[in-house]
Amino acid sequence: MKKRAISFLLAAALTLGLIGCSGRESGSDSGKTDSPSKDLTISIFQSKNSIIDQLEDMAEEYTELTGIKVEVLGAPGENYLDNLRGKLTGKQGPTIFTVSEGTQLDILHSYLCDLSKEPYVSEIAEGMGLEYEGTLLGIPQAVEGYGMVCNDDLFGDTELKDFDSFQAFAEELSAKDISLVELSDNSYFMLGHILNTPFAMQEDYRAYLEKLNAGEVKMSETPEFIEWAKFMEVIRDTSGNPMGITYDDQAADFMTGKAASIHQGNWVWLQFADYEADFDISLRPFPLMGNEKICVGIPNAWVVNNQKSEEEIEAGKDFLEWMFTSERGQHYITEEFKFIPAMKNIEVADIDPLSMAVHEYVMEENTLPWTYNIWPEGMVTNQLAAVAQKFFSDTSMTGSEFLEELDKAWSAGVK
Repeated sequence: MKKRAISFLLAAALTLGLIGCSGRESGSDSGKTDSPSKDLTISIFQSKNSIIDQLEDMAEEYTELTGIKVEVLGAPGENYLDNLRGKLTGKQGPTIFTVSEGTQLDILHSYLCDLSKEPYVSEIAEGMGLEYEGTLLGIPQAVEGYGMVCNDDLFGDTELKDFDSFQAFAEELSAKDISLVELSDNSYFMLGHILNTPFAMQEDYRAYLEKLNAGEVKMSETPEFIEWAKFMEVIRDTSGNPMGITYDDQAADFMTGKAASIHQGNWVWLQFADYEADFDISLRPFPLMGNEKICVGIPNAWVVNNQKSEEEIEAGKDFLEWMFTSERGQHYITEEFKFIPAMKNIEVADIDPLSMAVHEYVMEENTLPWTYNIWPEGMVTNQLAAVAQKFFSDTSMTGSEFLEELDKAWSAGVK
């Protein structure tokens, strides 16, 4: 992947910022320097509108506990990145904010403190920290995961371990007018998420993506993708065309027994609220070449602004430490925000079955990464989705032809 060039001035700012991030002395028992003054104010800006009220309650409680004022900046709206960049370039940026992997991290990494020496980072689940060129810059806000959301009654004792077992079960269900795996018309629910699996199964997916972008490898010549295309033919031939099937339709078909599974994530549980299920629901891996892992990623990570004074940086780090290590901080993460934590030191209990399944996969380190965060911007929606629509509409298109078309679309999206 091409790296963004850092200008001389930006590099200088980064250097100064990293000096300012060195506030904790490794020789002290607590790992901290003197506590920040009580008249200090720190600010928080993040991209999830759904937790604004809860975050404000958390900030108020922290202020009562420590005397440090915590200001939660207003709801970000749809232009979070642009809003945040404006604040940072104007040196009015928040103390703490959230960044996602990919474009946001590429753009903002020079503003972020190195958090690798924070005392709780050893509790981050394997592969879930936000890193840039090997340095930990962000603490995962939460994790989300997806795979095959399954109706256990329809599956019975059937285990999908490979293509042959997948094809046989799909044909068995199709004879009963039941889809094995139903997709929907959203570009990610139709293609982006399920296409992630063969990428994530590469020995080094970042290196593979660099070669794919450079035209040095092709999906149509890569074993995992060749096998994946066979699965896609079966899904099309036994589950039909996902065009015209909305996200709500997909959930309805699953809950009413028309689909034995849907390729979705833990977030879909909210869609099930209007139905009374009389069957158990599980989350299983997509069995490409014997895969036994689900795809898990961190939508966002908490970071600290390295442009701030040493005292404010220290206060920001203290707040994050309290959130991830104290009983009350962890309460907000799991009970108020309703997040699936990516931290091994945070216990979860009262969460829905799909979220619990994701949590267990994470704790067992049985996950595949979300690779599409570093795909070229707009690749799924602007390039690949049209190819998928063509594949599902034209039943004469083979899996091999599908891959060839995806290669062409990828190449066009890189240029």
